[in-house]
Amino acid sequence: MAAFILVTLAGCSVGKNKESFSSGDFKDHADLPLPSEYVQAHAIGGEVRKGFGLIVEGNRYDLYRSSEGYSVRIVSVNGNSYDVPAESDVLFLSDAPVIVRIKPVGADEEKEYCAEYRYLYGSPSALCAVGIIDTENGSVIEVTDRYTVVGAFLKIERKATIVKAAAKDEGFSSVISFRVNEGDDSYDCMEYFIPGVWYKDTSLNAPGGIASGYRNKSIFVKETRAGLPLVMERSKETGRTLAIGRLNGEISSDVSDKISPAFLTDENYRVGSVGVTRGPTPAVGYAYPCSEHPWVYQSSYSVAQRYHPIRQGFSSSYGVTLYSAYTENFNAAMQDVYVRFYEEQNKPVYTPDLDIVYDEVIKTFHSYYAEKDTVYGKICGLPYGCFVTDGHVESGLTMEMGFVGMEISVAYQLIRYGAATGEEEYIREGKAMADMWAERSLTDSGVVKPYLFGDGNFSTMPCYLRRMNDGMEGLLDCIRIGERLKLDVNEWKNTLSAYAEFLVTKQNTDGSWYRAYDYGGNMFDIDNTYGQKEDVAFVNADSKTCTPVPVRFLVRMYEYTREEKYLASAKKAADYVIGILVPSGKYAGSVCDGIERTDRETGIYALYGMNSLYEITKDKAYLEAAEQAAVYTATWTMLTDYKIVEPNVQVGEYFKTNASVCGQSLISTGHSGVDIFMAYIYYDFFKLYLYTGNEFYYDFAYLAQNLTKRNLNWDGHLNYSEKGLCLEASYFADFDFLTAGTTGVWLPWCGNANVEPMAKMMDTFGTYDISAIKEIGREELLAQLHYYGAGGAREDV
Repeated sequence: MAAFILVTLAGCSVGKNKESFSSGDFKDHADLPLPSEYVQAHAIGGEVRKGFGLIVEGNRYDLYRSSEGYSVRIVSVNGNSYDVPAESDVLFLSDAPVIVRIKPVGADEEKEYCAEYRYLYGSPSALCAVGIIDTENGSVIEVTDRYTVVGAFLKIERKATIVKAAAKDEGFSSVISFRVNEGDDSYDCMEYFIPGVWYKDTSLNAPGGIASGYRNKSIFVKETRAGLPLVMERSKETGRTLAIGRLNGEISSDVSDKISPAFLTDENYRVGSVGVTRGPTPAVGYAYPCSEHPWVYQSSYSVAQRYHPIRQGFSSSYGVTLYSAYTENFNAAMQDVYVRFYEEQNKPVYTPDLDIVYDEVIKTFHSYYAEKDTVYGKICGLPYGCFVTDGHVESGLTMEMGFVGMEISVAYQLIRYGAATGEEEYIREGKAMADMWAERSLTDSGVVKPYLFGDGNFSTMPCYLRRMNDGMEGLLDCIRIGERLKLDVNEWKNTLSAYAEFLVTKQNTDGSWYRAYDYGGNMFDIDNTYGQKEDVAFVNADSKTCTPVPVRFLVRMYEYTREEKYLASAKKAADYVIGILVPSGKYAGSVCDGIERTDRETGIYALYGMNSLYEITKDKAYLEAAEQAAVYTATWTMLTDYKIVEPNVQVGEYFKTNASVCGQSLISTGHSGVDIFMAYIYYDFFKLYLYTGNEFYYDFAYLAQNLTKRNLNWDGHLNYSEKGLCLEASYFADFDFLTAGTTGVWLPWCGNANVEPMAKMMDTFGTYDISAIKEIGREELLAQLHYYGAGGAREDV
């Protein structure tokens, strides 16, 4: 819950009674009254002086004078108390609130200047504080900060003006920063959060990536790398929490950061950064223009320092939002902060025709279906990918049953579409795909081989839990609809049952599973007896972080078979997730094309699993875990929009003239690549809205339903070769466009991410569009959801 907040400004003079400045002439300010809801005597340094304060919606912002200048502190108070705060009540401080960094001419370095405010002026609803920076070269910068209270937030609007420009000073930036009033000169006394970048601590962050270690004095991240430009810190000892971020600010640049120097002055660079500096205690802050260090992706430099020009009369303006609270734990802090900031952030509106979206994606699946005779027998399915501009394929019929291939889920979608439209060819294709995987992938242990080369031979890579489980969930879908259509599904059922039995028998005693297995059903080891080899340098096979992945599948198997062992296994896994993974504040491991690292997708599987268990059991512990996983998942979504500068390839030209980043989501730590994966989750977020009535879940479901389609060529606006195509992973954060396959590729998962939740929406509620049914009311919609269940019930009964 939000703390009562007292913002204290300690200073020397007010309004026209300001001192005479030797650094030049300054615009005089009207002698406006300070906020004056109360006048209270404060004992400061043995003297009694007047205090000024403003109380709005339970937060108290208090000002008091001292002999040295004005500083800022956030203080916890009870009710409308005007007592002088005890030191223990001081939560956070900005000792020298005016921080300006100067880049000298011709130098790849900067000098930082810090100062207190010199004077104040204001009105009953706002306070302005003014500070002056005099550089050693003779420049003078006036910084005016306007403080207002909006609901539970403190808003600070800053304007920095060059009053006098010295020839030896080239550029400047400024920082708004608050440090915790406890702890020590280390990061370890606090927990941290930057959406899509930094969760709680350094554990499981990608090696060499942002916040992978605490060896540096400060860690600052450009706001285009974060799902939402904010940074939060929370005291491990007391739960005191502070977040600062920039909401609804302009993000633009006329240069590519990838090819720019480490130190750059550019008046058109309108991007900031969020981060943490330690000493004397950890401080969260916002820097504008951007200060990024010590990790700078896609650059040969370890810093990217940006400045506006020191030119007489030039002004630089921006605003930040602060929120302070006491929170019970990291997850509570992350959820509270993120949802509050999310609700304040403006998002673009986009309303695609979802009927057309579904049809075009399925038609693209059909268009790329192919068959091939090999020495190992006939193979069929979709190629590993295609190039979006002309549609050509270079990968042959290399296929994955899950992960980026999703071949068996695509098979289900083809069968479903064929059954709905009477297109027998679609049913035939889907059945052939399911037949091939069911007949050829199963091993004696129940492990399934998930990766098939175009020559008809299976890869010898480890059998990752994620790849296998995706495929088998798709096969369960195929079985359910196949039984209704009277197809021969016996081989499918044999493979499905063998895999499900593998999960039950190989589950660890603590409820977990390993990240990767060998053909014998054992944890993968490089010295296995099956000739299997590592596909990447670090498989992390013994990790248990992928345990959320099979939970929904097992719940659905329970619905389908009514065998209690599957539900018991799912509950046992959920106990591990809730007891071990949830308290860690992060999820990792299921992005299996590289080293185990913090990612969004494992959080999505946790959401899937906990939603499914709650649907079956109505146990509130699963609902709470689902909500934690949902907010964690949402934090990876980009909520800012901007255009790029360097398109590099043909498909990048669109993003030079169209801001289309919001709605895409970061994939994992260690880079700033994004894609449309959040299209998958709108059905499950809508379920959470129905379970809880929380409008955040509805709002986010609506965003994921629609904004993810901006980068799908459903109406031809992207000029790709097929309307069902979209780009796989792309990179925008440095205003320099990069994309998978260099010139832009589509992989089958991209299509499945769009249509899978749409099919579930239609089967459950009779529509693709959540906005079309919201007014029906939660009670009736919940009845429809309970009838559908977790998605495993037989369709032939």
